[in-house]
Order: sequence, then structure tokens, then C-alpha cells
Amino acid sequence: MDVLVKIENDVFDIASRLKEIDSDYFVMYNRTKKRYEIHNEKQKPTLALIVPYNGLDSRTIGYVLKTKISRIDEIVREIDEHNEKVEKQKFDSSIERLSYKTKNLIGYLDKGKSYLPSYEEI
Repeated sequence: MDVLVKIENDVFDIASRLKEIDSDYFVMYNRTKKRYEIHNEKQKPTLALIVPYNGLDSRTIGYVLKTKISRIDEIVREIDEHNEKVEKQKFDSSIERLSYKTKNLIGYLDKGKSYLPSYEEI
């Protein structure tokens, strides 16, 4: 029994619709891993992506279009934008913590304390 089974016909014609996107795409079902895989004849190894859904439907087409290599510039831009947003959130959070600690330290010193408090006391 072959582990990979080529899917040439399916209920929603996903296999043929993928050929419209790229004539080198083909669909395989991995019996061992119980998943659909999109392969590309031009690639070695041919596995291009794993379908993240239990079946083949229009989401598969959308996923293939979203991950297509010709969109690499757009994908990299999206990743960069996300990373910048995460970094800004971390920076803003650090500034807020620093501001809070500084205000507490100033308040502590204004009360006439003669020694510097520990980090936990602030």
C-alpha cells in the first residue's frame, strides 16, 4: 500500500483548480499522517505545503494563494510589520514599568528615607 495517494478528482475540483494557479501543483493524500499535501513538480522534494484542514475545499485554494512563493515580498512585509508591532508593545510595556518604578522611587525619596530601597520595596 502506497503511503501517498495522488488525488486527481475531488468533490470541489480542488486538484484541477490548483492547476489553474500553477500547472506544476498536484495533490497527494498521506495515508500515514492522514493529511492532504500540495506538491510542486518543479521542487525537490516536491512537498510544497501541508493543507491545514481535514478536507479539500475552497479554504485550500485560499491557503495556497496566501502562501504562494510569488507573494514572498508581501509575506515578508507582513511578518516584518507583525514583528515591529510586537517589539513596540514590548518597548511600551518596559517604559510603563520603568515609569511606574521611577514614580514610586521619587515618592519614596520624597518621604525623607535616608537609604535607597530594594527593587521589591519600590
